[in-house]
Amino acid sequence: ATARFTDTGNLTVVDADGSTVLWESKTTAAGGRAVLQDRGNLVVHDAQGASQWAAGTVVRHDYNGDGRSDLADWYDYGDGHDEIHAFLAKADGGFDSPVHGWETAAGNYWAENMKRFTGDFNGDGLGDVAAFYGYSNGDVGLITWLGRGGGHFDGSLHSWKDTDGWNFDRMTVNSGDFDGDGRDDVAVWYDYADGSDKLHTFLAKADGGFANPFSSFTRTEGWTASSMKFATGDYNGDGRDDLAALYGYSTGEVKLITFPTTPDGGFDNTAVHGWSSTGWNFDAASLHSGDFDGDGRDDLAAWYDYGDGHDAVIGFTADAAGKFGNRTELWNTAAGNYTRDQMKIVTGDYDGDGRDDLATLYGYSDGRVKTITWTAKADGTLNSPLHSWEATDGWNFDRMHAIERYNNPA
Repeated sequence: ATARFTDTGNLTVVDADGSTVLWESKTTAAGGRAVLQDRGNLVVHDAQGASQWAAGTVVRHDYNGDGRSDLADWYDYGDGHDEIHAFLAKADGGFDSPVHGWETAAGNYWAENMKRFTGDFNGDGLGDVAAFYGYSNGDVGLITWLGRGGGHFDGSLHSWKDTDGWNFDRMTVNSGDFDGDGRDDVAVWYDYADGSDKLHTFLAKADGGFANPFSSFTRTEGWTASSMKFATGDYNGDGRDDLAALYGYSTGEVKLITFPTTPDGGFDNTAVHGWSSTGWNFDAASLHSGDFDGDGRDDLAAWYDYGDGHDAVIGFTADAAGKFGNRTELWNTAAGNYTRDQMKIVTGDYDGDGRDDLATLYGYSDGRVKTITWTAKADGTLNSPLHSWEATDGWNFDRMHAIERYNNPA
């Protein structure tokens, strides 16, 4: 068989004699091109450079370049100094002992003044770390630590800074490749004091810093940021990451909502409403994003802590418009096995099989800290938990801030 990119901009796979199309991207992009990005994603661009379709093969937060996702945390030590640790994934999806990837002396950063996120911001295929920083004088800055392989990071790169107008506490931060150019960007849901809401996009530059923001999705009423739990991923398969949210209404209804991106990296002003329920407790669910079934399009998973103490991971898949449905239980466990507030969950392809998995830092009541992974099966359900690295002393779970693409976990 042969892969061909036609004059009309359709990526096709044809059989040996060229007479039968075995597969096609179904794109119309005359004058465009098919691009294999450094980060490993095959993307179809139109003549204007806007992404139309993607294979969904990008490996997120791979800090050593081995094709497997890794886990990182920002650690706030008791003496005041700070470090970024990288827990490099092994072939089975477990984790090695952490690499001390970067450190800074006491007094340079306050962990509580940071909204951290991860992504490949310079498009070199290695995961990076970034943060919005809220200074004591009211300024807000954007800082990047570029990954340089082996789980190590370069020193801080300062790009955008605001000295008047942005309120750090009103910013909810989410990262993803919103314009499909092969570099992850950052979007901020901003909850204004007058009750209006707006999405701002900071496009990543070639050096891993960020350009000045521009705004897109805007609502003057009807949205409450504190009632939303966000995630990012390419839910409609067009090569650009989108924003998703679990919304908890005052009526008790919960709903999954998608905010698709536009070619410039902004967000469409029409949100896509999907699955809803009146039987869920919004506070008992946390939202996570990944391609758990390996079909090239990201899914959502909710870790749900039931009132009787048992826990389950519930999955949702999206259609071509990014609308979520198909509620499926991916994994469950009896009461007493896990306590959600002792977990810091990050998704990624930790075993390198092309399907995203769940992993967590877990803090036990006796002071132990452990990494645990739920690898995904071919159908998107999850295997039994795999326990790997463990520390019996010297680590404080509350000082470990796991770094994800969205929701700024504690």
